[in-house]
Amino acid sequence: MTKGTVAEIRDRMLRVLKACGVEMLIIDEADRLKPKTFAEVRDIFDKLNIAVVLVGTDRLDTVIKRDEQVYNRFPALWVDGWCTRCFLSFVEMVNEQKSVKQM
Repeated sequence: MTKGTVAEIRDRMLRVLKACGVEMLIIDEADRLKPKTFAEVRDIFDKLNIAVVLVGTDRLDTVIKRDEQVYNRFPALWVDGWCTRCFLSFVEMVNEQKSVKQM
C-alpha cells in the first residue's frame, strides 16, 4: 500500500515525473476516470508543462465536458483505427498544445 496523504503522494508523483524528464503522459481508458481525477490531470499539465494525451471511448468527451477548464485543455481528436495521416494529425495537435502552453 502506498504511504502518505493524497497531497504527499501528489507531490511525489510530480517530483518523479519532473526528475525523469517526462514530456508526454498518455492515459488510456481515461473515460473511466472519476471527475475529480481530471482536475489532477489538469494540474499535471499546468505544473509540468508536459503533453497529456487522454485515450478513451466516445464517452470521454462527455466526461471531460463536465469541467470547462479540463475541456479547454484537451481538444478531442477522433481516430477510427490508426493510419499515418491520423498519427501525423495527432502529433501536430500535441505539438500545438505544447506550444500554446509555452506562450
